[in-house]
Amino acid sequence: CLASLFTDRAIHYRIDKGFDHFAVSLSVGVMKMVRSDLATSGVMFSIDTESGFP
Repeated sequence: CLASLFTDRAIHYRIDKGFDHFAVSLSVGVMKMVRSDLATSGVMFSIDTESGFP
């Protein structure tokens, strides 16, 4: 995961946005899986995946 901060794409993104390469953080979310035979599951987005707006 830490190495993903220094891929070409991540570096170019930070340069374009003006972020300091060593001032950024990395976050990983871990969630318990739901048994699909006992409940329902799905995906929720906090922004519109096409427009990028909430």
